[in-house]
Amino acid sequence: MAGEAGGGKSHRGGDATLGFSVPEEGPLRHADEYMPDFMKLMAKGIRDSGKLVMRSVRELSGAMDTIFSGLTVPEIGTGQLAGAGAGAGAVTHNRNVTINGL
Repeated sequence: MAGEAGGGKSHRGGDATLGFSVPEEGPLRHADEYMPDFMKLMAKGIRDSGKLVMRSVRELSGAMDTIFSGLTVPEIGTGQLAGAGAGAGAVTHNRNVTINGL
C-alpha cells in the first residue's frame, strides 16, 4: 500500500508547508536581514550607476538613429492590406516618438 515503504506514514492532505525559524546561533542567525540588505545594496548600485546607464543608452540610440536615418516606410492603405489577406481591413500605423532627446 502507498506510504508503507516509509514506515507506514504518508502525507494525506493538510498543510505541507515547510517551516523555517532563524536559529539563535550559527551562520543563519541573521537570515532575516539578508534580503533587506541585498535590496538596499542593489538600490544603491542602481542609483550610483544611473549616469553610466543613461550615457550608454544615449550612445546606443545615437548609433541606431544614424543607421536608420535614411529608412523610409511607405504608407500601406486598407485596400492593400485586405488584398494581401490581412483580415477585415484593420490598419495599424506605427510612428517613432522621441522622449527627452532619446
